[in-house]
Amino acid sequence: MKNGPLHGELYDLVKGEHIGEPLWSEYIQRENYEVELLKDPGVSELSVVEVRTLTETLECHQTMTEWDLVEITHDFDEWCKNYPDRSANTSCTIPFSDLLDAVGLQNEKPAILSDLQEKAEMDRLFSPS
Repeated sequence: MKNGPLHGELYDLVKGEHIGEPLWSEYIQRENYEVELLKDPGVSELSVVEVRTLTETLECHQTMTEWDLVEITHDFDEWCKNYPDRSANTSCTIPFSDLLDAVGLQNEKPAILSDLQEKAEMDRLFSPS
């Protein structure tokens, strides 16, 4: 998006257009595009690595404004590559392969993409129609 990358499902939750919105609303209050934590959802569904990553990210960026964060994300290679016209007011998908490159998983990329393709095929074959 113009102000930096945002996961599509998160954006749908913020807009109130996601199937998980009722559960989201138990924990998150939204007014337009502003969100605020209502109560602690806990971390029981997260791995130790995920909790550590979230904690480190919060500690690193908690004093920044939303516009400081916008500027940081505009330096992300995966955003620059997929959103070359900064004046455009649109959104585009950042390919998963670009995200793997961004987090330093270039060597593992073929295996990861193959696994994802296999999973998608299995989901397609065995999901109820």
